[in-house]
Amino acid sequence: MNRHYVAMTSDSLLLLACRYYDRHGTPNERMRAHYLLGCAYRDMGEAPQALECYQDAINNADTTSTDCDYKTLCRVYAQMSDVFYYQNLFENQLVSLDRATYYGYLAKDTLAALLAYAQKMDGYKILSIPDSMLYVFESSQSLLQEAGYQKIAAGMSLTPIEYLLDRGDIPRAKQLFDIYESESGFFDVNNNIEEGREIYYYIKGYYYLKTCRYDSAEYFFRKELATGRDFNNQNAGMHGLALLFQQAHEPDSAAKYALGSYAMNDSVYAHKTTKEVAATKALYDYTRYAHEAQQSKIDAIQSQLRFIVAAIIAILVLALAIFFAYGYHSVQKKRRKEKVHYQRLQDSYRRTEKELSELRDFARMTSEWKEQTAQEVNRLHQSEQMLKELISEKELELDRLDAELTRYRKKEELTAAASSDEESLLREFSFYQDLLRLTDQGHPLSENDWKAVQEFQKDHLPQFHQFLSDNRHALTDYEYRVCLLVRLYFKPKNIANALGLDASYVTRVRRSMVKKLFGVAASSKEADMLVRQIGRIKGC
Repeated sequence: MNRHYVAMTSDSLLLLACRYYDRHGTPNERMRAHYLLGCAYRDMGEAPQALECYQDAINNADTTSTDCDYKTLCRVYAQMSDVFYYQNLFENQLVSLDRATYYGYLAKDTLAALLAYAQKMDGYKILSIPDSMLYVFESSQSLLQEAGYQKIAAGMSLTPIEYLLDRGDIPRAKQLFDIYESESGFFDVNNNIEEGREIYYYIKGYYYLKTCRYDSAEYFFRKELATGRDFNNQNAGMHGLALLFQQAHEPDSAAKYALGSYAMNDSVYAHKTTKEVAATKALYDYTRYAHEAQQSKIDAIQSQLRFIVAAIIAILVLALAIFFAYGYHSVQKKRRKEKVHYQRLQDSYRRTEKELSELRDFARMTSEWKEQTAQEVNRLHQSEQMLKELISEKELELDRLDAELTRYRKKEELTAAASSDEESLLREFSFYQDLLRLTDQGHPLSENDWKAVQEFQKDHLPQFHQFLSDNRHALTDYEYRVCLLVRLYFKPKNIANALGLDASYVTRVRRSMVKKLFGVAASSKEADMLVRQIGRIKGC
């Protein structure tokens, strides 16, 4: 269904698949299961859940393994970029496309890598960074042509033409038009473009407008209105006609189409607002769903704990019952032996009264019994000595453990004092105070801020910088940045604001980060302590 673009309307089977492969699957199988669950949420319009599933798929990928499925990992990042694009998170989209390109090349899937790289044009175009958009276009077109994908390379030629026309590069725009029209394969025998790509008519009309060929410009603007039925095409056609009549000094017609374009912009804005409300509702539904899932998880854990406690109590009661039963059985056995022995003595006594001749035998038996009793007493004394020695050894062990506990407490006090000194020293830097104030106000850090953080830890925490550089390949971008902020004593709330993430997600990232760095499972507090013990700030 996913490969043939059939929308998935339910997550039930994929949730079962994820639970199964999380227990029994390989890293590649776990990654694929969570990726497909994310695609299901994508088709269901639940973007936040889709992003979380994509991130789970990335976390399950074992990039250190020789059989890692880089091809699927490339597609995970590509799908993440689509979600970010439709959520207007264009900077996140660009980061995801970079990762998709990287893993596409590792998978030797050149086409997927180049298509991911080429999609960066849309992000740069919306972010109003035309130079980067043009650079991506030229480099991706060249690489696609070298790889033999001529039609695909020609099909993206339309994107930068409007920017080239605005800056006056008419010859280059004409060259790209010729490539697009002759090599893309999007046109029929009558030179009409295929459905869904009608924006070409607006850009073609805009080209003729820039070259002062007004009749041709009007023809293509009106063709845009006649064939393009969606908001963008209708708005583009009216806008083009308004520009045309304004340049041709026909104010009445220019005002007519300008008003039409204005009304269309209102419709576009209302449509966009409706989509944003729907996205916000999806986020709210997801938040409520996550809360309910977390509460269910807590209830399940509490039930398991109650069962475990009850089982332990039952085992203890059973053990005590067995112990007392064994003791009672031993006492009864001993009593039976004593009764038999007593009966034998009575029989011997009666036989002694009757037969005085047996007196010597009785005396001999008594002597042997005394000798055995003496040996038993001797063994009991030896056992008592061994018990005293064991008690002495345990007392020495207890003294050693007390000393070890004292040293640990002193070390913990020294670590706490050093952490307090480090945090106090950090607060003397104006750069650090600015970061705290920015994240306290709920703002995410920019790329320049992140570069400043990296330079700061490189200058003032050289040992930590070396450690993080050695382990950089093992961490995701989020884990790497969370590690930087934890080392600088940022609170979880500030870290979440700095990354633009939810606080609960930051908690999971901290745990996975410390698992990768130190190979141990630790709580969030323990993870912070482990990270902050790496290196010392210069001057502290």
